[in-house]
Amino acid sequence: MAITSNIEKTTMDECQLHAEAELFHLYFAHWRTAIVGAMALIAVVGGTFWYLTKNSVLLWWIALLTGAYLLQAAFCLRYERKSPQPDSREFSRWMWIWTLLTAVTGLISGTLIFWTPAEQLGLLLAAIMINGTFAVGEACAGGHERLVFAAVISQALITCLALVLHVKMPLAVIACVIFAAVLLHFGRELNRAMRDSIVQRLHIQQLATQLEQGQQRLLEAQHQQSVLFERQRVMQDMHDGLGSALSSSLVLLEQGEVTVAEAAVVMRECVDDLRLVVDSLEPASKDISTLLGMLRYRLQHRFEAAGVRLSWHMADLPALDWLDPSLALDLLRLTQEAIANALKHGAATELTLTVRKKDNTIELVVQDNGCGFDLNTVILGRGLRSQKRRAERLGSELKVDSTPGSGTSLYLQLPVNREQKS
Repeated sequence: MAITSNIEKTTMDECQLHAEAELFHLYFAHWRTAIVGAMALIAVVGGTFWYLTKNSVLLWWIALLTGAYLLQAAFCLRYERKSPQPDSREFSRWMWIWTLLTAVTGLISGTLIFWTPAEQLGLLLAAIMINGTFAVGEACAGGHERLVFAAVISQALITCLALVLHVKMPLAVIACVIFAAVLLHFGRELNRAMRDSIVQRLHIQQLATQLEQGQQRLLEAQHQQSVLFERQRVMQDMHDGLGSALSSSLVLLEQGEVTVAEAAVVMRECVDDLRLVVDSLEPASKDISTLLGMLRYRLQHRFEAAGVRLSWHMADLPALDWLDPSLALDLLRLTQEAIANALKHGAATELTLTVRKKDNTIELVVQDNGCGFDLNTVILGRGLRSQKRRAERLGSELKVDSTPGSGTSLYLQLPVNREQKS
């Protein structure tokens, strides 16, 4: 829990830094328009006041304030070229320089009251309103809390001095201070709200990225687990089937209890079993038609060698989404065993394999015209028990119908839809 908390705190701190930088960039984005507009406004205001008062000092006011804005323009051009990182000392240094420039501009702008004759009340009020408008504009522009402080406090300070020293209205300072305090609070809250909005957005983006990365890692882990599980399954299948048969055959060969021809039969069966394992791993293993078609191709030579005629009836069948490689191997082995029993023990000359859709199931029927057998005597046979276990894993029940002298029929019904085991 402590580690998670530290990670979240680090993430939020990073978001705070980037939010401050983004907020400043939003404030900074239209600096050309803002500075040109401010300089034009200075010319209009200063020219108007000079025309009405004939005070030549106002020309110096216009020049100084224009110079302050030109200095800001030079700063902005250099800042654009540098583009410092939000978490760097360089960015912090640039912020302090911009704050200082804002304060200097505010102080120069505020001196307009000093150059307005105290007896011209209308112009005096206009000068005070212009200073207040400058402060309000900076407070609403946001950018950074330092900029809000610099603009509002510099304007409030120079206005209070002018009210006391020039206008001789000390009581008006109270109103000026109240106005500055309210404006400062408003500017800070607006800036904080804008910053918090950006922080939340950045934090959500980071969480979304972390979630996506976590999901990707989970998918990779699941894939690796699936590959490992499949590898273990194949090794187990080969050990139980191919490995067991090869080991038994090797022992019998070493003991001289089997002939070369008999050993060749066992080897051929091992090769067939290995091919079944490979076929069960095919991407098309969920398609019964394709899966059994591969089995038919594998066993075709055995039918021809045994002189058995094969009738193959395959309907248009839906895919079985639940048929994973392990279950596909069970289906292949069950079908192969049914065919092998017909060829090996049933003395059949004709074998029919039918696969069709029946209601919500797929029915597989293997029929032969061999000698058949008595169900009461072989029901507990090892081969039939193995087939029944495979059918149970497939979610089905194996049915066998056989009568001595009348051949054998094997029925297997596979559900089209089946709940996956977790």
